[in-house]
Amino acid sequence: MKVSTNFSSQTQQQVVQFIVRRCVNGVPPRGTMKAAQLKFNISRATCTRYWSAAKKQRDRGETIQIVNNKKRVVRMKVVHLDITLLKSLHYTKRCNIRALAIGLGCSKSTFGRWVKAGLIRSHTSAIRPDLTAPNKLLRLRFTLDALELDRVLKII
Repeated sequence: MKVSTNFSSQTQQQVVQFIVRRCVNGVPPRGTMKAAQLKFNISRATCTRYWSAAKKQRDRGETIQIVNNKKRVVRMKVVHLDITLLKSLHYTKRCNIRALAIGLGCSKSTFGRWVKAGLIRSHTSAIRPDLTAPNKLLRLRFTLDALELDRVLKII
């Protein structure tokens, strides 16, 4: 049986009222928590927690009022990419993901998510740009000259 964990204040109040109605001399009889568990589809520990909170309020002379204090879903805080800080980092701090993450003050996984999302991309050096067409031909000739064609043809 799947037991829910998020209950409204109204549901919590209904559970407490159910237990209070069954009480004899301020004490719930045997099996009351089990009955509340089955009726409201909650765990026995949750029933006991609601009842103990209600008893404390009753002993202080307050009206029994169980309130759900859960306001919203708690998530990790989003860390935003600071481009100016990234640009201001020294070149030695920008050589790999680990150094960049430390320089930006975030985790490596966060930095990896930024790379995957396309917020950051690798940068090729302007000193060694891509080969131009004539340079590609020169590179190809150099590699072909380095091969010993007699050996290659004997193997084939």
